[in-house]
Order: sequence, then C-alpha cells, then structure tokens
Amino acid sequence: MTGISVVTPLPFTELPYRGASVDIQSLPNSPDDEGFLDLLSRSLPILADNDYNSCWLRVPTARSAVVASASSQHGFELHHIDTKSGGTIVMKKWLREGAQDKVPPYPNTQVGCAGLVLNDKNEMLLVKEWTGPLRNRTKSAMWKLPGGLLDVGESFAEASTREVWEETGVACHYEGVLTLWHRHGLALHGISDIYVVCLLRPKVSDPSNSSAGAGNSNHKTDRSIISVDPAEISDCCWMPVAEFLETQKHPLITRILGTSFGLQKKTTSQSDDNNDDIGRYYEDKVLKASRGDRLKPHVMMKEHDVQFGTRPPISTYIGVSGDVKV
Repeated sequence: MTGISVVTPLPFTELPYRGASVDIQSLPNSPDDEGFLDLLSRSLPILADNDYNSCWLRVPTARSAVVASASSQHGFELHHIDTKSGGTIVMKKWLREGAQDKVPPYPNTQVGCAGLVLNDKNEMLLVKEWTGPLRNRTKSAMWKLPGGLLDVGESFAEASTREVWEETGVACHYEGVLTLWHRHGLALHGISDIYVVCLLRPKVSDPSNSSAGAGNSNHKTDRSIISVDPAEISDCCWMPVAEFLETQKHPLITRILGTSFGLQKKTTSQSDDNNDDIGRYYEDKVLKASRGDRLKPHVMMKEHDVQFGTRPPISTYIGVSGDVKV
C-alpha cells in the first residue's frame, strides 16, 4: 500500500488525483471471492473518509464472478478491459458522494496522425483510398495525405513515418508538427478525435529516373520508391504543390498550404483567368514562397523535453519558426 497514513483491509496502490487501485492478482494470501468482497466492503468507507476520490478494481477474467457482486453490492461500474495484461476487467467506483464524477469514460479520445511528405521539388505525396464494399471497390474521389491511428506508445514522429511507409512504401524523416484538429462525437462509439499532421521529408527524394506512378496516375515518380498497400490504397502520386492549388480542393491540405506556407488559393472572383494563366499564377506563387528552394512553413511545432523534478521528461510541442532547427 502506498497511502502514507491510510490503512485499509485491502492493500492498494495510490493513483493520481486521489485514486486507490486494488489488483486482485497482487493481493497477499489470495482471498476467495467472498473473502475479497468482505475486505472490499470494509475498505471503501475508510478510503472515502480519507478523501479518496475513486476506487479501482483490477479483476482477472478468471475471477469475473467478482464483477457482478462488486457492481450489485458496492456500486462499481465497468470502466474498460485491459487487453495488455491478458484480459483484466477494470472497474471504478466514485467515492465522493454528492460531488460530480470527473473520471472520463474509456476511451474518450482516439489519436491519428498524417504525414505531409514534401520533397525537394516541392511535390507532395498524396494517396487515394478504396471506398465501398470489398467486391465492388472504387477509388475515392479526393487526393489526401497518408495517415492513420497511432499504435499504443507511439510518438507522432513514429506514427506518421510508419503510416506513410505502410501505405506508400516511402521512407521519411520526421521534421515537426504542422497542425492538428480536435473534433467530437465520432460515429465510432461517439468518441472524440485528435488528428495531427506532421511535416516529413522523403529519405530518397524523387530521383531523375522516373516512370509512371502507381495505379492509373499520370504523375511521375520512381516505382522503386512508391509501393502502395493494395488493401487500403487505390492510387498514389507525387503532386506539385502548384498543381494541387490549381486542381484540388482537399480542405485540410488547402488550409495547411494557405496558413502554414502562405499559399492561399484564388477566390472565386479571382479565378476568371484561363487555365494556363491560373497554372502559371500558382507556379509563380510557389517559386516566390520557396525562393527556389524547398518550401518552409512559417511556424512548426517542434518537440522539447519538459521535466518536473525527477519524473521522466515529457515530450512537449512548441511552435517555432520553420527555419529553426531543434
């Protein structure tokens, strides 16, 4: 037990925000279900009297009979299943009677990551996914950034480079975070969603030996670089930023180019020129912004370590000039 002066019949581990966690598998003398529930009933009032906010039970699936009794007799509710430990059922009871239960549901947020891969010729790596049922799949209409959900324990750098590699076969260097969105009420379980877009640079940048791109794309790229995941990706290409601005309307990429790189699309009232003039307009705009070099964002979030005392450093993302190397 790690509570400094609190002694309860059930040993517990103290959690942040005044939580007390009881792991049945770690208990000395391995009490049976009836014995455990008796110890629990005598421990809960002591925890509440000592201002603990919540009590947590970690119950192995082999002892699942405890779950029903903890719920019906003591008001515990299911919080989540910990699959990493072989299927441990995690239950929670809020102890502060009359106070709002502030423990968030599990999970309440999923985190995804995309890579905006920009090569030295100011071309972006874009993909189209498959849509529809497996037997009648069609290409998605819109070009998008490669990306997906983070795996457990992954950083933004690891997730963005992994997703790009898995979907396109392009190995990349991570440079920083360009932006993120935060939205709520997704159809999948009604959870929230954070989606982070990272700036990446390909490790092999558009060699001079090029051939037709993947799928039916007319864009040129090296086949030795692009190797799509056929289960997810229907097409992939290197598209010049100027061409994207001229021909594409993906709202997230358009916003990033306009805000982070200063490359706004023409408004409807400005787009009365013929196609050749519009194409030239965007080519000149990219050339001016890049000064003949690879485009740089005005601001990018770079990873810094923040440390509290002797605790492990925390990766913290802080906006810096796109010219700054950290």
